[in-house]
Amino acid sequence: MRRGEVHELSVLERFRTDGLDFVKISAAEDGARATAEAIQAEAGVIYQGTLIGGGPGTALFGRPDFLVRADLLPAPDGEPRPGGIHYEVVHAKLVRDQIPGIIAAARRQPVTRVLDHTGYPAALRTKLLEEAREAQAAPHGQLASELADVLEVLNALGP
Repeated sequence: MRRGEVHELSVLERFRTDGLDFVKISAAEDGARATAEAIQAEAGVIYQGTLIGGGPGTALFGRPDFLVRADLLPAPDGEPRPGGIHYEVVHAKLVRDQIPGIIAAARRQPVTRVLDHTGYPAALRTKLLEEAREAQAAPHGQLASELADVLEVLNALGP
């Protein structure tokens, strides 16, 4: 099992420890149908769901790490959530490019932590500021790469 999968399973276990019900979508089944059924059943957490759809002229396909029923998460900025059941995408990773492994290979000790679903959005906002500062300071030849890092964090933050 890859390290990323092990990490995702530890996050799933944290959801379970927090008392949240979950549905694990198997790659062997019709993922979009199983995800829709889990949403209709108002599952608390959907692991490895499949999202498809889109409007005229657009297509949507995604496999988020987790779909979490929004009423189970703290509202961003403390704003009230819209009525009705809806889900938010929660990714189980902040680290890119095997950075802890690179640090360890240099015989240094990487500092890592596993965030729960309440600390993750705040950490992403901090990461966004860090990446934006790096983009601001980047020489022209590295700007596109730094902006890609900013975009990655924005995508993790969601709409």
